[in-house]
Amino acid sequence: MALGRFVEPGPAGGHGNIIGTTLTAPAAGADYADSNIPTGSMRRPVGFYAQLVAAVVAANRELVIQYVDGTVMGGSVASEVVVSGVTADFHGISGAVASGVSSSLGTGAIQIGLGTSYLTAGMAIRFRTYNIQGADQYGTGKIELEEWVMPN
Repeated sequence: MALGRFVEPGPAGGHGNIIGTTLTAPAAGADYADSNIPTGSMRRPVGFYAQLVAAVVAANRELVIQYVDGTVMGGSVASEVVVSGVTADFHGISGAVASGVSSSLGTGAIQIGLGTSYLTAGMAIRFRTYNIQGADQYGTGKIELEEWVMPN
């Protein structure tokens, strides 16, 4: 930065800082807690990892990552549903947009697109698993975010 040069805040000013946020393993049968966007920042999800151990109860589980601003305003669906009795690793990447269209083939990896949404203060990233069962268990996860400091 040169003296007298003004750099725009947010994406207009260039790349943001990459931060990693740990998602604490929830209780059995529950989803991760929301990841809230703090005051004075703008964030864009760029990576995600989670592991779900599905109970033997017959049900197809479908992971959705939602971007919430009071109501759901966007998000993404995992590319496969998780069937009973398997362990599935979810891998998210920005830009890709997946659609839940098939069943997981036993234990394996499932892609989830994160899109390219910019989230501002007061918004949240919500993790929702449709048809989650009481004995299903997520392990500790992680979400990578590109962050910019924004004026209040």
